[in-house]
Amino acid sequence: MSEVKRIRISLEDFLYAHDLSDSVEEVAERTGLGVLSVVQRAAKYRKMGINLKKYARKPGGGGHRFDVSEANAILERIRNGQNVVVDGN
Repeated sequence: MSEVKRIRISLEDFLYAHDLSDSVEEVAERTGLGVLSVVQRAAKYRKMGINLKKYARKPGGGGHRFDVSEANAILERIRNGQNVVVDGN
């Protein structure tokens, strides 16, 4: 089993890399962290009140958009025992 090496980056170094970069991938490259680690760390810092910039979303990226009210309506039908047809999308 391979050993995973943890990379430690100070808050100051992370902020520096984040502010000078144009994408999450660039922050990851500058710091040696994984992209997911950069995203999670940035979210944590924003939640704490640190004003990190947000990068522009890539065209077509950002996951599937959905209508919250429609999702809640589907859950209500499921909970009421009504059949819900899943079309695979």
